[in-house]
Amino acid sequence: MTGQQDSESPGFEHPHYLSFPFYDQMAALWQRADLALSRAGAGTLSELAIAATPALLIPYPYAAEDHQAYNAAAFAKSGAAQVYRQSDLTPEVLQDKVLEWLAAPQNLKAMSAKALSQATPDSTERFAQLIHNQIEA
Repeated sequence: MTGQQDSESPGFEHPHYLSFPFYDQMAALWQRADLALSRAGAGTLSELAIAATPALLIPYPYAAEDHQAYNAAAFAKSGAAQVYRQSDLTPEVLQDKVLEWLAAPQNLKAMSAKALSQATPDSTERFAQLIHNQIEA
């Protein structure tokens, strides 16, 4: 996803690159992806975990209290992602890292398993049970 204001996205073309300003079925895209290049919002990380998608995370540098950096650090600590500050990520670094990962699919597979380990697929049921237990107490 490029967002509505990314003036550079139309200039990049590649047969495996899809550019959408907005897409409401992200789970389907995450499941098809070998690797995600993404910001690190909590919702996005939840989706990446459920879809078992390894990631290169670039926390939004203007997020309140730098919360995306904290989110990204937790995801990276598990081995599901690597994190780069936007100010440190040059096109060359990005290219080298992505090519390195694509040349070693076993590493992406390991990261995928670690991403899935961060998921809580039954979170709704667990939350409902927690509420039920509080009501019963």
